Amino acid sequence: MISVIIVHMKQVSLYLLSGILLLGIVGCEPYEPVYTDDLDLVITNYTPDFDFKSKQTYSVPDSVVLISEEIFSGTPQFANPAYGNTIIASIKENMSAKGWTLVDKNQDPDVMVLPSVSQTTNFFYYYSYGYWNWYYPGGWGWYYPGYYYPPTVSSYKTGTLFLQLVDLSDTANVDNLPVVWSGIVNGLAQGGTASVNARIKSTINQAFKQSPILNQ
Repeated sequence: MISVIIVHMKQVSLYLLSGILLLGIVGCEPYEPVYTDDLDLVITNYTPDFDFKSKQTYSVPDSVVLISEEIFSGTPQFANPAYGNTIIASIKENMSAKGWTLVDKNQDPDVMVLPSVSQTTNFFYYYSYGYWNWYYPGGWGWYYPGYYYPPTVSSYKTGTLFLQLVDLSDTANVDNLPVVWSGIVNGLAQGGTASVNARIKSTINQAFKQSPILNQ
């Protein structure tokens, strides 16, 4: 099961969308997840007054940018091709299905789809309150039994895919191109390559499925 959110705003920041994404993770799952894809979430947003049907051609890079905590020096890092190729192929399949024509970036495309990904490792650390006996006067013995659970560290990885469709009508200001449609996919980055790629494809398909505004 994939949770979906569709946002209709003239302007929305990446930070706001990320916040909505977080709320979606917390609020869209009233049950205990059973499978990894139960935690997948897809958010899409578009500019209502943009005339998508007046555009016909698009371009997409051949690599997916990896957003990292390292200071950007002008040459970005790229996602593992084992997953990046699936992302690029899924974008092309969905754009073609909606009637768009793929052209080279040097052929003056009307729009460009820019994909990027980020990954976060989340840690959980558990230990017994008994380890604080040295600090609390009299210890915790009056309340907690004497058995102390050994410290436990566990972790899981989450991945976020950002899709941004930018209007190339005015390329004079390349540092501030308008994003007229965007999609955010979030989920656990766990499992084998085949499993992760299947979920990548499924969630990208969902992002385009819930975006009829892109139909030509």
